[in-house]
Amino acid sequence: MIRELRNASWGQLSLRAAIVVSAVIFGVLAGLVSGRGVLDFWTGGLSLLLGVAAALVPQGPAPLALLSYVLGCWWLANDDVATAWSLLVATLVLTIHVCAALAAVLPLPAVVPSTVWRRYLIRAAGVMAAVILVWTAVRLAAGMTVPGGVVALFAAVVLILLAALAYARWAAGVSGVYRFPEKGTAQRGPGL
Repeated sequence: MIRELRNASWGQLSLRAAIVVSAVIFGVLAGLVSGRGVLDFWTGGLSLLLGVAAALVPQGPAPLALLSYVLGCWWLANDDVATAWSLLVATLVLTIHVCAALAAVLPLPAVVPSTVWRRYLIRAAGVMAAVILVWTAVRLAAGMTVPGGVVALFAAVVLILLAALAYARWAAGVSGVYRFPEKGTAQRGPGL
């Protein structure tokens, strides 16, 4: 598998690097929140090992093992779901899932088309906006205040979503053939 990575495209390598980086960030965060320390095997080491395994074989069970570990570890390490750290963990889970799914469906040497990047960006931004709204509702239901940074974060995610949608619509006007991404449809646009 490692020999095959020599022929991987830049897009595939960046997807796999994002999986490992997300796993490492989670390991550091879990170590700090749990009080066990960053160098503890159960918070930092296992996260790194599962992240590397998920990056090497994204089409196997390793990404599921990593996501299960992240969610289980966070559930055990954190006693308050409404903390701001939960938003970071949700972002890491989303990043791991999206990158592993995209890395698994494309061959290693394949260049990831810009329409696929756009499609995944639009979907991920929509999911993240929904996560922020649910997290905000949980905080408000618990009688807590919502930090101003969260409002700015939500606004940024919505702006990213709108920018990606606007670009998709602009691409439709330039080529005249572009349709909103659907499975099995041919698409043309700028730079494709």
